[in-house]
Amino acid sequence: MIKFHNPKEIGAPASRYSHGAEAGPGARWLQISGQVGVDPSGKIVQGIEAQTERAFRNVEAILKSAGMGFDDVVKINTFLLSRDHLAVLRSVRDRLFAKTAPASTLFMVAALAHPDWLVEIEAVAARQD
Repeated sequence: MIKFHNPKEIGAPASRYSHGAEAGPGARWLQISGQVGVDPSGKIVQGIEAQTERAFRNVEAILKSAGMGFDDVVKINTFLLSRDHLAVLRSVRDRLFAKTAPASTLFMVAALAHPDWLVEIEAVAARQD
């Protein structure tokens, strides 16, 4: 089980995330490489909402392959090309992480590895077995 930390001595999180997330001793850890809006056929899906949803679904597929789920995510790092896409990102993330609020860092970046990618999401998960 992951314990989330949002101490009263600092400001509340700006959206649905926690300031800290802690996995107990003996946890299995999973590091997930940056996932983008590319479907299983290798096609880049179009638009920020579709790319964000696809990137999170790719994260979910990796979690499932390790016997984990979104509830096991400790930390998310998101790389976003445009501040204009922030509301869409938060909407998709908040819907998929309705039961948990992992630690999170958002980076506004000038470019990603492919010119058609709009968002990239990496994650760290832990599970007590």
